[in-house]
Amino acid sequence: MERETLELRLARRYRHGAFYLLLAALLATPALVRACSDLLDAPYIAGVVIPIHACAVIAACFLLWWAYHWRIGIDAYGVHRRVLFVWQHWPWSLFEEGKARRGATYYSFKFIGEAPHRNTIDFGPADEQTARQALNMCYAHWVQPPRLLLPDKLMFNAGMKSSRVWWRYARRRMSTISLSPQGLWINQKRGEPTHHWTDVKNVVLFRPSREHDKCTVISFDVGGWPFMLEFSKTTGSGFFNPPSYLIAGYLETYVAPEEILVCTEDPPASMAELEERLSFARGKIREKGIGGIVLTSFLALINLFTIGPDELGPMNVLTLVAMFGSALQPILARMKYRRQLKELLAQREQLLVDERSATAAPSA
Repeated sequence: MERETLELRLARRYRHGAFYLLLAALLATPALVRACSDLLDAPYIAGVVIPIHACAVIAACFLLWWAYHWRIGIDAYGVHRRVLFVWQHWPWSLFEEGKARRGATYYSFKFIGEAPHRNTIDFGPADEQTARQALNMCYAHWVQPPRLLLPDKLMFNAGMKSSRVWWRYARRRMSTISLSPQGLWINQKRGEPTHHWTDVKNVVLFRPSREHDKCTVISFDVGGWPFMLEFSKTTGSGFFNPPSYLIAGYLETYVAPEEILVCTEDPPASMAELEERLSFARGKIREKGIGGIVLTSFLALINLFTIGPDELGPMNVLTLVAMFGSALQPILARMKYRRQLKELLAQREQLLVDERSATAAPSA
């Protein structure tokens, strides 16, 4: 029986975005020249501004070509990806022999022993439905590789989980934690462990999916002190910290299973997971406070009125754009987490309805 084949293209929103970017670059040419002619000398415009804009247009053209050229194919022989004019191949034997690990993102795999330019395949840029179908086709051949060996000692920096209790934890907002099979050292590198593994409670691991070993967020309590670490969603690594899968591996190995909760981007498997995700979303909304947005926008407006329209040069324009952009970033983050919060609250209502139905069914 012939196996199913599948072709993945770049998602429509990315292809349309590349087209609109090129269109904007072309339409901006006369406006840019007209605006710069009032502020800069003609030789500077001809020698600097126009060549830079021409390079931007060429880059937009290349991006549009790449968006429509991007392809991933799946057939009876394995997974194939087109890079410019060359096809890269990953046979099914790599999945069946345990040489493929889950990647940093939900729809990606990372291959052990492959060259850096071909050690990762990601279906995420395609449409979500097609990417999920490709992921399921890979799961049919995938054998999960064994867990990596843990180092004898692991050291990292962790901050306090809650910013609302800063007055209690002011002296220990950022702590150095060392892990070993014997226990934990907090702000201490020698001597006996300051805490044992039985002191570690309420471990929460946020992962893209349950098949991933990397985490985006790890939180746990040690002797009543709440710690939290955040990692890059793309790489699963932290700034000056070891990879998340090593820290999570230590916690999953030495902490009691009943103290560990895994949260994923999939629909919640339990009410406890849903409540933890709700708490995290609310904390992120508080973290992206409106005060910083208002302050940055106010400083940008003061800068604009101080300079005056007649003295508005290119560097001042870039400064204002950067300031307004820094105010826009937390606004977009708040919108994202508010949307997540709304979806999670709807899922909680559905779970409560299902629980009531399950409870009422036996009595009926």
